[in-house]
Amino acid sequence: MDIIKRNRILTWTVIVLLITNLGIIGTIWYQSIDYKKNVNLDTRNRRNERNNGKFLIDELNLNNEQINYYKQSKSKHYTDIQVVTDSIRSYKRKIHDELFKKDPDTQYIQHLTDSIGRLNAEFEKLNYAHFLELKEFLNKEQLMQLKEIMNNKSFTGDRHKHRHRNNKRN
Repeated sequence: MDIIKRNRILTWTVIVLLITNLGIIGTIWYQSIDYKKNVNLDTRNRRNERNNGKFLIDELNLNNEQINYYKQSKSKHYTDIQVVTDSIRSYKRKIHDELFKKDPDTQYIQHLTDSIGRLNAEFEKLNYAHFLELKEFLNKEQLMQLKEIMNNKSFTGDRHKHRHRNNKRN
């Protein structure tokens, strides 16, 4: 076989392989985008179910009387929690404002962070008081199911753990 014919075959082989590789890479890329959309949609749906109470209603298999009681309790709880979270946000804004002053008052910042700590404690007390109240109208099976749900890491609020995962302390 002469050199020209061999070069022509090699050129076409490289072109075919290049097109095949681009096709495979494009397919993988397209499927990863579609996968991410589906995962984000599933996550959003689960989060919405938890936020509107449907998650606990379904998981605990509440009857109509329990559902009404739960919805009233949840509504009151949300109102109470909202007051605390609004106060925490307000204190955080004040801290941020103070931090970026020319001469920040560290005692004032300390006072604000202490206030946030007290509000976080109040937030936790309200949450657990809400679940104590909820506990009263559940039967034994539902109570065991609630305990299992609350033992789940995503339910216990380990949401900030990822911030410290890569931190190395000496």
